[in-house]
Amino acid sequence: MTTSIHLSNPPVNAAQTTDVRRAPPNLNHWYGVAASGAVGSGPLGVELWQRPIVLYRNPQGQIQAIEDRCPHRNVRLSHGQVEGDRLICAYHGWEIDSRGRCTHVPYLGERQ
Repeated sequence: MTTSIHLSNPPVNAAQTTDVRRAPPNLNHWYGVAASGAVGSGPLGVELWQRPIVLYRNPQGQIQAIEDRCPHRNVRLSHGQVEGDRLICAYHGWEIDSRGRCTHVPYLGERQ
């Protein structure tokens, strides 16, 4: 389904009109990137303005979205799995929370 927008007052100079397709994302807005039903129990990789994002549901069923890359080796987190409210990287098993912070490295001791 496509949506058309009709401008009731066309711009005076069409050359000064900003091309929406080239405008950077406005971080003060929400953007639809997937249908709610498409986000299941596993991670879903999507892109918005050529930026990879991973979507997943936490145990309460709320959709979470973070950058789709592990801070360790830049592996896509969407290739991993969801465990509780964390994403587990498929490469080395680092656990990343819904804020993009690493919360656990499996091969390090508690105080390392």
